[in-house]
Amino acid sequence: HTAGSVSAFVTMMNEKAAELGMSGTNFTNTHGLHDSNQYSTCRDLMTLLRYCLKNGHFRVLFTTGSFTTTKTEEHPNGITLRNNMTAALAQNPRAGVSVIGNKTGFTTPAGQCLASLAVVDGQEYILITVGAGKSGYNKQRYNMLDALELYGRMVP
Repeated sequence: HTAGSVSAFVTMMNEKAAELGMSGTNFTNTHGLHDSNQYSTCRDLMTLLRYCLKNGHFRVLFTTGSFTTTKTEEHPNGITLRNNMTAALAQNPRAGVSVIGNKTGFTTPAGQCLASLAVVDGQEYILITVGAGKSGYNKQRYNMLDALELYGRMVP
């Protein structure tokens, strides 16, 4: 709807990536599923997340652990949407670390990936991890464990 077609939107995505200096990124689709011509770097993903977090609406969505939709006739209590990674991180706390936002991803070539925002010792940090659990998707959240380990090393 925004660009008139999916391919036109992908063009806009690549234009914004270039504008942000994301020279190691090329988008070919909007869903993020594997395509050998779609790629990015951790640095570029960090640049994109830093840019997106400047938008207040995005920041609220990215850092909200759960949200209940408006009540409807079909759903008189609304529908509660939960960020399962936020819940899992809360079950594995690290002293001095508060992961306040995250987005997971997985493809077989990339493995489990995580873009996260955390507060460590009062300072916000963005962490991008890729390549965890590359043997295939499973319920063990290696991307979360990697992030907690790395954030934990930052605690004074």
